[in-house]
Amino acid sequence: MTSSENLYPSVREQAERAFGTAVIDHYGQNEEVACAFQCSEANGYHIQVEHSIVELLPLRDGEWEIVGTSLHNTGMPFVRYRTGDLAIGSDEPCACGRKHPVISAIEGRDSEIIVTPERNIVAPVAMDYAFYHLEEIREGQIIQEDINTLRVKIVPWERISEQTKASLKKELSSYLKSETMRVHIEEVEEIPRTKRGKRPFIISRIKIDDYV
Repeated sequence: MTSSENLYPSVREQAERAFGTAVIDHYGQNEEVACAFQCSEANGYHIQVEHSIVELLPLRDGEWEIVGTSLHNTGMPFVRYRTGDLAIGSDEPCACGRKHPVISAIEGRDSEIIVTPERNIVAPVAMDYAFYHLEEIREGQIIQEDINTLRVKIVPWERISEQTKASLKKELSSYLKSETMRVHIEEVEEIPRTKRGKRPFIISRIKIDDYV
């Protein structure tokens, strides 16, 4: 079972291959305002209605923010707490037969969204696919420095060939669909963790609301 950070497709694939079993993801926060679990189908998240009231509020075109109200945090209740997490809802019931409302995907945080010079929004899950099957890369991180520039840090297992760098840049460009955005590949020895020990996949240094 995984939790805490967003479960990207490549992480799920590698974990299932390494451990020889299915990965089941859990979504929640320390504030306990929203809770959702994947079942054995591992396709979408069941909102735990006994735990909290969860709303999906429209943020921008195609983007919905998770807003939650805790039913159990009596020490410090939060009412309609904006999590900053983006999700895609679903009207379709899960194949497992459970009747809980379903979130089809957790897209990541609002601060992890990439905006192109053409004002297109690119979700972090899409960018994760660019790193698929590039075996020379151990870790990666994407930093949006400004509306025109992406800096991509990559950590090698041993070495990274120019062919791998070119492949990564080509894949990233295919998801960005931008003719003007600059993508700089930077090989580094390590990617710093946050104080909580996390390594954000995407860091945005722009104020997204200024552009969309």
